[in-house]
Amino acid sequence: MHQAIQLPIHFLLTAQGQFIHAFIDGDIPPFI
Repeated sequence: MHQAIQLPIHFLLTAQGQFIHAFIDGDIPPFI
């Protein structure tokens, strides 16, 4: 039960981290 709650959170944090990394690296153009 505890892992079932932690895994989605870890996935979201990882996906968000990768998105921010790509945003900083310039792979994703800023949304203006």
